[in-house]
Amino acid sequence: MHLFLEGNVGIGKTTMILQELHRLSLKAAGFVSVRLVDVQGETVAFALQDVRRVSSSVERIDRTQIPPEQIFLKGSREHRSADLSVFARAEQFLQDAMQADVVVMDELGGIEMQVDAFYHAVCTVLQSQIPCVGTFKSRRNFQHMQQHVSIPVHQERAEQLRSWMQQTDGQLLTCTTENQVEIKQKLECFLEQCRRRNKDNFESNFRR
Repeated sequence: MHLFLEGNVGIGKTTMILQELHRLSLKAAGFVSVRLVDVQGETVAFALQDVRRVSSSVERIDRTQIPPEQIFLKGSREHRSADLSVFARAEQFLQDAMQADVVVMDELGGIEMQVDAFYHAVCTVLQSQIPCVGTFKSRRNFQHMQQHVSIPVHQERAEQLRSWMQQTDGQLLTCTTENQVEIKQKLECFLEQCRRRNKDNFESNFRR
């Protein structure tokens, strides 16, 4: 049982997910990609953060607030350099997955597909019974990244993951400016199911 959103950069996919998680007070595990800005407010980097350490928005965070070892992408929009070692440590964000109501995985399908340990950890969680929610890099965003990031991008793995999501009981929804209300309703419904699932499991264990 998974739900992932894809769509143009800046449309609010991750923020929508985080706001609903906070509203429903769900216990989450996982990671999100946060945008870092300089003193002029320009985007200069992206960092990987534990979902439990972020607020209901991941936009325009001061770069000085984030340790350098958590930054996986930096530079201008036209040319960014990547540090894949950040993803090699990302398994720690998933270690509490079994105790969570839902696991958040943000911006899958990008440069992190190069990192074997990260890719296999993500696949293990997705193939389990743990509900997952997150965002998936659209093909348009993927092509832009290929042009402006200074390392090869593992497109085959990204496409395999996309196909797998569409062939299982998961949902991969395209978010646009026109359908945001509909997408939000589907997200709310999904997260309510996650909450009910956790309550049912708790009551079942308590009766034992």
